[in-house]
Amino acid sequence: MRKKQATKNKKNEYQQGDVLLNEISTLPDNVRECTEKEVILQKGEFTGHAHRIEDPSKVNFFLATDHQEEVEGRITPFMKKYLRVLEEVNLRHEEHGPIPLAPGLYEVDIVREYDYDKNETRRVED
Repeated sequence: MRKKQATKNKKNEYQQGDVLLNEISTLPDNVRECTEKEVILQKGEFTGHAHRIEDPSKVNFFLATDHQEEVEGRITPFMKKYLRVLEEVNLRHEEHGPIPLAPGLYEVDIVREYDYDKNETRRVED
């Protein structure tokens, strides 16, 4: 039996700095709901600033369960993340204006850049 993958429908897309949110229609099979008190989508590697959901009670936050980066239950920057927005909520960051997120299901991703000298793609670091 094939694993169900996240299905993209490109209805809503948001970008705040290095964080991308792409609306999808279904969650993949390999996720678990995360019950953290704070929902942080990505934390800056250099500044410590974070892309966080203003009111976590308005969302469900999910993590991929088959990701090798999970260590001792901690959420790491490279884990695949998903967000179900139940009612409009703001995505906040210390260096960017707030972004209101419409209700929906989103895959969280990180902007990538291509290094032509090294012939490789890497994640943008905030």
